[in-house]
Amino acid sequence: MASAGFAPPLAIARPQRRGGLDPARRDAYVALVTAVGTLPGAPVDGDRSAWAADRLAAEYAARLPESRQAIDGMLDMLARRGFARMSDGDRVALLRDWDRSGRDGRDLAAHATALAALPFTPEAESEDDVIKPVPVAL
Repeated sequence: MASAGFAPPLAIARPQRRGGLDPARRDAYVALVTAVGTLPGAPVDGDRSAWAADRLAAEYAARLPESRQAIDGMLDMLARRGFARMSDGDRVALLRDWDRSGRDGRDLAAHATALAALPFTPEAESEDDVIKPVPVAL
């Protein structure tokens, strides 16, 4: 699986350092949002990637531990891959490679694009509102 360029499924990927949006994770997240924002029809505004990172950081502590761990694991993996140093085209190519590489890769690509879209998801107006995730197609 490592030869295909991705780590084990996100559910078992463990963050290597303390939780939260440290500078390396923030850089990876800004790069992720910027790249996903280049996809045609994506409901993600890559020009607002710094705002998206600020919003994710502000909401991080209120998330369940499993959600924080998943966020940390994804951003750590992207940081280890040098995602922030890649061009947007190379970032999208990596996400598309994951998406085409089988079930685990599709899961990684789906988690990454969902994480990028998270700050752009509408807020619930009441407890009864059902908020559906913002879809992103690679």
